[in-house]
Amino acid sequence: MDRALTMFKAMWEHALDGKLVIDADGVVVEANPTAERLFGPRETIIGRSFKELEPAVRDLFVDIWQRMEHDNQTNGRVSLSRTRDRRVLDYRLVPNFVEDLTLAIFIDSTDAWETEELFTYLAEASEVLGASLDYQTTLASIARLAVPRLADWASVDMVAADGSIQKLATEHIDPSKVQYSWELTRRYPIDPNGPAGAPAVIRTRKSEMVPEIPDEMLVAVSQDEEALQIIRTLGLKSLICVPMVARDRVLGAISLVFAESGRRYDKRYLVMAEELGRRAAQAVDNAMLYRDAQDAAAQVRALNEDLENRVEVRTAQLQEANRELESFSHAVSHDLRAPIRHIGGFADMLMRKAGPELNEAGQRYVRIIQDAAKLAGKLIDDLLAFSKMSRTELRASKVSVERLVADAQHELSPDIEGRTIEWQVAPLPEVSGDPAMLRLVVRNLLSNALKYTRQREDARIEIGCTEEGSDYHFYVRDNGVGFDMRYAHKLFGVFQRLHSAEEFEGNGIGLALVQRVVYRHGGRCWAEGELDRGATFHFTLPVA
Repeated sequence: MDRALTMFKAMWEHALDGKLVIDADGVVVEANPTAERLFGPRETIIGRSFKELEPAVRDLFVDIWQRMEHDNQTNGRVSLSRTRDRRVLDYRLVPNFVEDLTLAIFIDSTDAWETEELFTYLAEASEVLGASLDYQTTLASIARLAVPRLADWASVDMVAADGSIQKLATEHIDPSKVQYSWELTRRYPIDPNGPAGAPAVIRTRKSEMVPEIPDEMLVAVSQDEEALQIIRTLGLKSLICVPMVARDRVLGAISLVFAESGRRYDKRYLVMAEELGRRAAQAVDNAMLYRDAQDAAAQVRALNEDLENRVEVRTAQLQEANRELESFSHAVSHDLRAPIRHIGGFADMLMRKAGPELNEAGQRYVRIIQDAAKLAGKLIDDLLAFSKMSRTELRASKVSVERLVADAQHELSPDIEGRTIEWQVAPLPEVSGDPAMLRLVVRNLLSNALKYTRQREDARIEIGCTEEGSDYHFYVRDNGVGFDMRYAHKLFGVFQRLHSAEEFEGNGIGLALVQRVVYRHGGRCWAEGELDRGATFHFTLPVA
């Protein structure tokens, strides 16, 4: 019996949980050492009703007894705050365990509760970080969430574009202290070269945990004596500061401080804070990338709008210039036609009536006038046709390009007589377009090929087509004299020629007419060539 009593007494004395024995009147009749550490020295609790204990302990037992009497609740969790030391206790009551005595058992779950709080805070903070791309508002919310659960003071500092450190948010449970902190920051801007806290963490990219802030640290970070006295009045006790780093760039730092609560930071808090710093940095970086992308998109939109406006203005100017040019060309051509005809007609009359009386030189002069009048007349007719091409309404219908080629070959038969020409005509599709205009395109390109292969004993002209996406790609290839690609940009200009009139006749309007017709049909033109090795002229038309 003595041995059993000794063992019970040892278990009672060394138990990790606090144990109290309370009689029917609520008087504490016994307490083990762990209970004394939780609720006060033995002489302050033994023989006293729990209603006579210190206020914090009294309120705890009143709450527990009310739960048991009203709800028959004999276990649960309560909070005890004595001398700024908050403990979280899980309790269990055993009524009448010996006669009318109640055994109250308390387990200190503060560490487990704090760990749970850390994970809960981290989850809530992550949700806040992912809820908005406004990182300034988000980080301020993170600081608010931390007070008073994980800190008495919480602040966020950011690295500005110029390398300075700017305070983004400061939180405390007392709004007047928050205002006081901002005033302090305005009076004493953050020194990027500061030896501790956010400046040091941002410089080194290493977290800082100070479980017990020494006065020497306050002296080191104070810029003058007045600042030191102000900081001392805040009662700062324990500090954690972690960097926010994303893509190898330090964005800022998060600081958590215990002060009036008297609590202290340990490794658990540091691990949570570092994870918070990583998640906050990622959220800030994403927000900055999104902002940069939005700014870039806005700039592109502005540039596009400006470009569109310029294009509209330039297009209007070009259209007006083209209208004026076409009007001028039409007027000049029309006004010149009659005088040229008169010149040619009178030259013919002169040759018929006075030709026999003229010497050889005189007859040659008259022939030169006749030839020049014919050339000028042809030039005027072509110029009129070119100017009318832009004003003529397109009458689109199904057009067989194969048929257009056959018709052009027939029309050009006088130029073919006596020549050896190898025609290679591939199957050609039907297109939608104006038959008369497209006839001009095919005729001019074939006429060009015949003209520039004239010096070849065995001329070869190839006509083909390929389908490329939504376009037909037509080409006319010959083995004629070709051209220098350095001057290819001149081929489709009005009056532009790459060969002299003595070599090959023409007035430089035919290819310009081809280009205008093709453009009006929604296609494009280009040419490839090599001197003395032939040329290929290309044009596209939409698939019907």
